[in-house]
Amino acid sequence: MDYALKALASGIHFASKPFYPGFPAIVGRSGVGMLEDGTLVSFQGTRFPYGSMAEMVAAQKSFIAPIPPGIDAVQAAVVPSAAQISLLPLRNTAKLQAGESGLINGATSVSGMLAVKVAKSLGAGRVVGTGRNPASGERAKEAGADALISLNQSDEKLAEALQREAGEGYDVILDYLCGHPTEVLLSTFTPTAIGFARKRTRLVLIGMLAGRSTQLSAESVVTSGLGI
Repeated sequence: MDYALKALASGIHFASKPFYPGFPAIVGRSGVGMLEDGTLVSFQGTRFPYGSMAEMVAAQKSFIAPIPPGIDAVQAAVVPSAAQISLLPLRNTAKLQAGESGLINGATSVSGMLAVKVAKSLGAGRVVGTGRNPASGERAKEAGADALISLNQSDEKLAEALQREAGEGYDVILDYLCGHPTEVLLSTFTPTAIGFARKRTRLVLIGMLAGRSTQLSAESVVTSGLGI
């Protein structure tokens, strides 16, 4: 069960009440299952209190789609949702434009690697990723990341790497981590001289893989051009 579903079911997610106004209930809004004839399909739109984490699920035909041959149930369950939480923030929230630069904070996660690929497919220019897993970092590069910054280093060296790879600055940042790595990232936006921001950066917080809260200094947003 992923973090969002756990948060929804436990009542700590902002959408918990609309999705689950009362318990007992079967959690889950979508999933992958098998029809009576053995066809593997994905489905969504289950309604309270009958969620997808059950042996049998009722779903409208318009919300059912066959899974292409060669893709197993696990891949089919993971990839679409991970792709959506990359595509929608990039296209609809940050409104990434062709040629703009991006930073994927947490690019070694499944969603992060897909975010790299999605950003490139939307026409992004330079895309930088961060992560802890070296092997996953290589896969992020294969997905299109122009550089990968290791989070396995001191705060000082991490900040230096973030600033170095940013060049003239990032246009868009997708943050899957929150917590301390994001604090280090935000610290790099603190201006070093008096003046107005030369660049606007749109940061979209998506995940909380490294923590549920982040300390934010006023200096990093007052005249830095950073929007969250």
